[in-house]
Amino acid sequence: MKLKKILLLMMSCLLGFSCSQLEDSVQHDAEQDLSTTAGHVYLSLALDSPGIETKSGTSAPAGTNHSIGQAVNACALFIFDASNQVVAYRDLTLTYQEATNMYTTNQAILVKYQENLKTFVVANSTASLAACASYEEVCAAIQSDELFDADNLVKTGTLQTVNWSGITPSASTVQTAENTVTVHHTVSQLTAAIRFNAFRVSFAEGSRINEVTVNSVTLKNSNTQSLTKGDLAVSSYAFKDFEETINKTAYQPATGAVNPFADEKPLFFSFRNTDAAHAVEMTIHFTIGDKPYERSYVINRATAADDFANNSNHAYVNAGYLYDLIVNLQITDVIVDFEVVCYTRDWNYNEITIPL
Repeated sequence: MKLKKILLLMMSCLLGFSCSQLEDSVQHDAEQDLSTTAGHVYLSLALDSPGIETKSGTSAPAGTNHSIGQAVNACALFIFDASNQVVAYRDLTLTYQEATNMYTTNQAILVKYQENLKTFVVANSTASLAACASYEEVCAAIQSDELFDADNLVKTGTLQTVNWSGITPSASTVQTAENTVTVHHTVSQLTAAIRFNAFRVSFAEGSRINEVTVNSVTLKNSNTQSLTKGDLAVSSYAFKDFEETINKTAYQPATGAVNPFADEKPLFFSFRNTDAAHAVEMTIHFTIGDKPYERSYVINRATAADDFANNSNHAYVNAGYLYDLIVNLQITDVIVDFEVVCYTRDWNYNEITIPL
């Protein structure tokens, strides 16, 4: 009798272990009853993350292409029903595919087939999203970032309905090519990037030549909070100043002008900021000879395709833009003529130029 009990106990343990292993290999919505004969489908993800890519134009300074903020290190995939309630949520591990410039995953999510299932992705989220029960709650989550690591910038896709064309739901929970659909999302940045691209120095004829050094640059009023989707109320902004020490020569009397940012350019980020009372502003500290100077200017976003209003009432930056800043410094014995040019490129590489 004892032997029989031992054998029964061993069989029970083995059965439990086998079921546990099966559960671990299938990712599905825990709230769904997948034991019914209703059709089952798997959803996989392919993610396109264009980043902020700058391309030199005819009016922009020459240089090689440069991508900013493209990396995706974490991704949350939401699946919603027709009323935008959460059906499933998964944190996915993505792998970058160089050949296609896409991020893909070998993790698939098992759900019951529904006509109007929708998907939505948030990449590099700083907010905890697992408790969100609806699309509205996901959108209202506060993304807060006081570091703005270029390799971990928050990005979001758009809510889209799953295309079931060519997919056959299965009564079985076994994944097959016929019951698996890959949803494609393109994500866009929630931040703006502000980059100090060049510091150009020239001396007027007959002027005394001095060494010119860029000492430091400060970005004031970077907004460190944003909603996942939609505009955060100005009263909820959280401002922070960022400073970078440079101490690089921009002009040597013996050799002439040199761009101190030819190899490495100061780069800052901010979530959208529409608060004119706390406009995003860059301050440059530099010396001519041994005399210190300081210049500040407000960074504005484009108000239309070809209109870049430099107006304190519209002094704000918009997500998804790169503000590429050039300083042209002309020096005489009595005057320092300081011009700042902002080359602004959006995600589609459209370029706008304006002196600030």
